Parts: sequence; structure tokens; C-alpha cells
Amino acid sequence: MSGSSYAYPIPEKKMDRFQLGVLVSQDLREPDWRLENIGYHPYKAKQPNGYSDISTDWLSTELIIRRLMYAKEAFHKYKIKDQLDDTIHEKIIRTNFDNPDKILKIVSKAKSNEEQHMILFNLPEVLRA
Repeated sequence: MSGSSYAYPIPEKKMDRFQLGVLVSQDLREPDWRLENIGYHPYKAKQPNGYSDISTDWLSTELIIRRLMYAKEAFHKYKIKDQLDDTIHEKIIRTNFDNPDKILKIVSKAKSNEEQHMILFNLPEVLRA
């Protein structure tokens, strides 16, 4: 999302050097594995337009826990200066959402930047995006 400087998952220059037909290395497969692990496999979407529009498909306890853990782990892939920046999530929200005040009210209840990240990236507005 705009407003942050992820050092993750794979440097863009490394992806640009990838050649089709060559066996994919483990580090290039990391995003595929992570997405599959939280129920968003990029190549096995059930609908032709992407993912299910039915909210019950996303609400299993296991997938909620996986998404929370993924968001927690992803937060630690931020550059250190962004992890320590108390305004990083406000920047992300104001840059990417039509209703930033509503989302900021929810996210601001968290006690730490890590918790804000976990809440933000599991909000329905983000999952529908």
C-alpha cells in the first residue's frame, strides 16, 4: 500500500531479472506460499474475477488467525524507521481510503504499531479491496 516502504517480499529488481522457463527459487516462491497459507492462493481463485464475494468464505477461525499472524509478520518486514514511526498507519490510511476518519478511529484503539498493522490489514475494507 502507498505510504509505507516495505522491504518485502522480494526486491523489484530481483523480480525484473527473473526469466520465464527457469526453475523458481525458494525466495521468489515466498509470496506464493504466504498467500496460500492465509487462504488467498494466487492461482487457485474460485471465481474468474478473483476471490469470493461471499463473506462467510473468509470468516473461518483458522483463516482469521492466519491473516492476523501474516499481518503481524508483514509488519516486521517494514523498514525499521517505519516500524518506529507512530504516524505510519495514518499515512497509509489517508493515502489509500475514501473514509479515513472511520478507519483511523478503529485502528487508533490499538496499543502498538504492530497491533495497528494487524487491525488495519484485517478490516473488511482492506479484504474487499
